[in-house]
Amino acid sequence: MNLAYPRIKLARLPLYWVLAFLFLSSAPALAVQPDPELASQIRSQLQTKNKLALYFPRSVKRFYAARNFKPVWLIKETGETGHAWQAMLLLDCVVQYGLSYGDYHPDELKYGLLRDIAEQPAKINRKQQARFEIMLTDAMLTLMVHLHYGKLNPDLPAAKIDAAYGDLRVETTLAQALTQPDVTEKMLAVQPNGQAYQEMQNWMHKWKGQYLDDCYEVPEADVRKVAINMERLRWAAIGPGPYLQVDIPSFTLSLFLPDSVYRFKIVTGSRATPTPLLKSQLLAVSLVAGNSRPDREKHSTPNQEDKKRSLVNFDFPGRGNLLMGEIREKAWFRQDMRALSMRNVGVDQAEKLAAILLQADRQPALVNTLRHNRKAGRSMNVKLHKPVQLKITYLSCGFQDGQLITYPDIYQLDKKLEQAIYHELPKKLPVK
Repeated sequence: MNLAYPRIKLARLPLYWVLAFLFLSSAPALAVQPDPELASQIRSQLQTKNKLALYFPRSVKRFYAARNFKPVWLIKETGETGHAWQAMLLLDCVVQYGLSYGDYHPDELKYGLLRDIAEQPAKINRKQQARFEIMLTDAMLTLMVHLHYGKLNPDLPAAKIDAAYGDLRVETTLAQALTQPDVTEKMLAVQPNGQAYQEMQNWMHKWKGQYLDDCYEVPEADVRKVAINMERLRWAAIGPGPYLQVDIPSFTLSLFLPDSVYRFKIVTGSRATPTPLLKSQLLAVSLVAGNSRPDREKHSTPNQEDKKRSLVNFDFPGRGNLLMGEIREKAWFRQDMRALSMRNVGVDQAEKLAAILLQADRQPALVNTLRHNRKAGRSMNVKLHKPVQLKITYLSCGFQDGQLITYPDIYQLDKKLEQAIYHELPKKLPVK
């Protein structure tokens, strides 16, 4: 009987995965009927406290309760699907998404056991079948959480996600995925869709798939570098845009609009006074007279003309004492290492960025007014009609012309996150 398998290109898989795929192509369809005894076992195991070591127990229970505890993997239906096999193959490929195979119940989810359930269901008792069923569901929910939110999200830990916080209900997404011939397509679609993430994802596919069996030597340090930055991009939850991204290691502010991208040099907080990572919304562009703005930097002496000008600020909620906008230390922007300020984000050509934002916000008439008031040293505040997503990120690598480039780990955050992801330190270690 033919089974449906995930649309994973064989060229992207290491040789031993290709052999596993070919082996499973001859595997029989699951012969287990969704009988009341199996459903009863699923219900019993989920209602018994501390019986199963699940990562998302509440989500798993909600998932099965919604379908009266009937199995979804160990079934035989008209037009037989191979969803269980698809799910198992996807777990074999998690390294291509910067994740670790050991996080998805590898000691429980064995190909041999699944094959025995498929070929000789009478020899595998319902208790074992129910346990396999539940563990596979928990693995799939966990994988989607890791793909969407990240494994160590500081704002949304596993317990909060399991309590249905966040923008993605993974049990609902899994239920929808199981209605499709290819269960993996909808599951993988939960990943971030930003440009930086997609570039890292594509290269990780090559590094841990195609190149692995092409004798292409890939340094493990590079693989880990990309993996931890994919994790950070999941935390950032960058939507389709427009959005403004302030990235600390690359000293770059990027404004992503539907038809173009604008990039500006920035100055960030020093290691002693780091700029915080945050998610917010840009609400307004303002001018602050030079003698009325709080002065937290060791300013160089400006010339008389600069002294008269107002300073451009970009206003967002939740910033506390963090300023983002124009600074008078123009020489700082000519340095390569620009972690120089006291927390604040200094923006090169801040007036140009303000003009672009106002044009995009359909307030072009205010551009000249802003320039005139700035030159005259006046204060001004322009509220944006449509707030712009703002993300302050910490990405220590990226891609340029298809090549991996790395940036200074200014705040020494990479090692801690790498160790936490790869289980080399306790998970409670701060990773921000």
